[in-house]
Amino acid sequence: MQMEQNKNNENVASKKPDIIEKEKAKKLKQQREIESFKRKYFDYYDDIKISVKEDW
Repeated sequence: MQMEQNKNNENVASKKPDIIEKEKAKKLKQQREIESFKRKYFDYYDDIKISVKEDW
């Protein structure tokens, strides 16, 4: 009984870092996509100037 609990604890402990790494990778990928979108957006619309404050 004790050995089964130890094995279960090891399995749970070994899965947690994998899940954490996947979440970190997912957040990093999302951040890169956001930065890429911002870069493309500002490159495209950089030449357009808004002169009316209401449009802000």
